Amino acid sequence: MRTENGATVADVLPEGYELRALHEDDAPALAATYDRNREHTARWDPVRPEEFYTEAGQLASVRAKLAAAEAGQVDCWLLHHITDSGRDVVGHLNINNIIRGVPQSASIGYMSTRTT
Repeated sequence: MRTENGATVADVLPEGYELRALHEDDAPALAATYDRNREHTARWDPVRPEEFYTEAGQLASVRAKLAAAEAGQVDCWLLHHITDSGRDVVGHLNINNIIRGVPQSASIGYMSTRTT
């Protein structure tokens, strides 16, 4: 997708960042991100079971999101920060409750990690 001036998402993200669609293999990185940011997100997030912060919990969550995406109900994206030491998930963007036809609507949810 391009903006009115022809830019893509890759053109507007700072160097070292990548926005890409959610994949099953993102579960370990998501578990680490949520665990590392528990305190930061606590005031906005619901109370979550401990399993949510594990790889198994995130794998179940990712699979549910991908099934909903396959059904056309959501679209899920992760923002990665890429460094010489690897790639970290620093945010996610979910387009939820997608309604096709009239009125073509959806809601947006997002999370950004705490800066260090």
